[in-house]
Amino acid sequence: MKNLLLNILFQCAHRTRKIVWRIFRPTTSGVKMLLFNGNKVMLVKTRYSSKLSLPGGKVNKMEIPREAAIRELREETGIAVNDCRLVGVYSNFTEFKNDTIVLFAAETTETKCLPGWEIAQCGFFPLDALPADTSPATLRRLEDFKKGIIIDGRW
Repeated sequence: MKNLLLNILFQCAHRTRKIVWRIFRPTTSGVKMLLFNGNKVMLVKTRYSSKLSLPGGKVNKMEIPREAAIRELREETGIAVNDCRLVGVYSNFTEFKNDTIVLFAAETTETKCLPGWEIAQCGFFPLDALPADTSPATLRRLEDFKKGIIIDGRW
């Protein structure tokens, strides 16, 4: 019952946020993290999405993207990393906003995650057998990472 109420609350909040974005068309900054454990990658499912995606979120005021990526990873999964490397910078114009997303990558030996309050599910998934409900953007970012280049700068 508690999870159902949290899911409903997050879905309502996300819909409200999208209405605000449509009206004000803000410029935002976000981060995502490619977290690897061997040949597996960490994916999360938020309470307001039906797709698995990379952990990440908003860059707070007076916060650098690298710090935000490490913070968001810890908040969403309970996994702490000390270092990460820049993979690329992307633009996202969906949902009526101008969003810059900075993508980082890190390695861990952790095998379990503890979902934060915003996250309904998290786990490590084999790179060669990703779930069918992995978001298209996540699949594109993994392809960019494998090739070592940004194919398209759009998220």
